[in-house]
Amino acid sequence: MGESTLFPNASTKATLAYCWRQMRPDRAAFAGASSAIVLGTLANAVAAPLIFASLLGRIANLGVHGPSLSSFAPLIVAYALVLVAATAFGRIGGWLNWGATLRSFGRAITNGYDHLIGLSHNWHTDRPSGEVIATLETSTWAFVELIDAMIWGILRISVTTLGAVVVLGVVAWPVALVMGGLVTVFVVVLQRRMTRVIAAEKQFSDAHSRATGVIADTIMNLTTVRSQAAEEREMHHVGGLVGDSLTADFRARRIFTSTRLQMESAMAFFNWAAVAVGVVLALHHVAAAGAVYLILFYATFVGTSLEESFEFIRLISRAIGRCAKFAGIAATLPEIVDVPDAPDLVATRGRVEFRDLHFAYRDGAALFEGLDLCIRPGEHVGLVGPSGAGKTTLTKLMLRFNDLDAGTIEIDGQDIARVTQQSLRRDIAYVPQDPQMLHRTIAENICYGQSSGTAVDMDLV
Repeated sequence: MGESTLFPNASTKATLAYCWRQMRPDRAAFAGASSAIVLGTLANAVAAPLIFASLLGRIANLGVHGPSLSSFAPLIVAYALVLVAATAFGRIGGWLNWGATLRSFGRAITNGYDHLIGLSHNWHTDRPSGEVIATLETSTWAFVELIDAMIWGILRISVTTLGAVVVLGVVAWPVALVMGGLVTVFVVVLQRRMTRVIAAEKQFSDAHSRATGVIADTIMNLTTVRSQAAEEREMHHVGGLVGDSLTADFRARRIFTSTRLQMESAMAFFNWAAVAVGVVLALHHVAAAGAVYLILFYATFVGTSLEESFEFIRLISRAIGRCAKFAGIAATLPEIVDVPDAPDLVATRGRVEFRDLHFAYRDGAALFEGLDLCIRPGEHVGLVGPSGAGKTTLTKLMLRFNDLDAGTIEIDGQDIARVTQQSLRRDIAYVPQDPQMLHRTIAENICYGQSSGTAVDMDLV
């Protein structure tokens, strides 16, 4: 199996669905945050400019003996209240979004870890653990970036743009048509180009996590690398993978930059057209001073907001690309599962019996064909044979790291395929031929198999 097929990326739709599953328990908090941010944006980008335009219109209509200051008081007070509301809603939305995002971030880590723990022994042995860990870490941070970019970027800019088009539709509909044309072109071009950008970001994520995985793998096996004087070869290997990731990132940036240049040219034209239409309306006395202000304000504000959105769109495309790899892992189903309502193993005597055992690894020759073996309580049995004869495989079958092709393994008359995996392995003491220790104290490693969990029994040690 080639490296490129070890971690198939999920589609953009499946990736977004995976991210939503992490957010769903906090959907009420996200809805509250989004609502507050929408209200704050409407106050800042719609209500405040309208009040300011009204003030400007009254000032423009002042005569020599114009109205007193008291006639402006309601608008001045309303303007202050709108600014306070915009700030308050923004802070409330930020607080709610921060808490919900933090909880979703923790959920993404724990759910990802739980899923990895549940995948089969073969899945893990076939894949570099360093790359798996790097993919989980990268995807969870990208998940946070995706939430922030969507809520603080795209949501806020969408509300601003829609509000501007609606207001202009009331005060100067020809300008609203121009701005609507700008938004339409913006959406269509991005929709056509984003697929290529996300594909390039997925290539970057693949190469980057592969490089990080190789680094972790060589560090964990540094003794082997040094004993074979392979440091230079490994450094060259990592350098090549890092180069691949940079090439993919440059490709994504090139695609995105060309899209941005096209859109900036379109925005410049539409902004110029909006201002030109506004001036024509003012010259023909169709638009009052306040309306002219709104036209000029929104022509600039919408153009700036859409230009700002490019950075958020780039973050979103990168986040989706980085989340897609682990979303693909999350869609992988465990090969070894308990049967429905499986009972726990009850081992009282320790009689082990292999009956008519048949097993072969994928695309390999059969290791066992009709093996029968009975190990009675208290017996010590040694398995002798050349490398590859199946000695270690027999122990893995007993631990149910693999399922049989045919036959049964029974412990005290109970088929191990019909009991829970956890109870099966809890009752078996397994010492692998390769030393394996967690990065904890010697005492904690010795007592790791105790049912008491992390407690250390020093008398037992």
